[in-house]
Amino acid sequence: MDDSVSTAISDARAALALAVERLAAAGARTELRAEIVEPRRVLGVRRAPQLQERGRVWRLGALLLDEHGGLFATGASVRAADPKHSALQSSVAHDRREVKVLARAAGIPDGETVDLDALPLHLDELAPGAAQGPLVLADDGVRVVWAPGAAAVPLAAYLEERVELLAHPPRGSVD
Repeated sequence: MDDSVSTAISDARAALALAVERLAAAGARTELRAEIVEPRRVLGVRRAPQLQERGRVWRLGALLLDEHGGLFATGASVRAADPKHSALQSSVAHDRREVKVLARAAGIPDGETVDLDALPLHLDELAPGAAQGPLVLADDGVRVVWAPGAAAVPLAAYLEERVELLAHPPRGSVD
């Protein structure tokens, strides 16, 4: 790894550590990161999938950040709730309802946001010009592509803005 890549990764880690520090100090709202796991068959009988908790994260737009500085690409999310209605209009609504059923079975309280399919991001595996989820290593450091088709922005600036919004949400924006 050359010096410029090393410096970019080091700077990214420092930005993540600062983000964790600021979010923890502000008591910013976290969400539950979880995975849907297919249990092993028992005597050849397939068992129902289960929702397994993987920890708490802060949602920072295209990124999820855990308390140890672990970074994930945002996947699907659903709000845990009683899945009362079974007459659904779309397959997406049906899938969301199934996740709500799994969340209820896992004992996740109603109203909790559950982040699924979060792809772990590893700064050490970033290669110049190659994307890893929303991250890309550019000539001037690690950048984030926050939406499809959007220009990549410096990670430190992206985190600063997102941390500020989560740590100090605009009035009336919190549910």
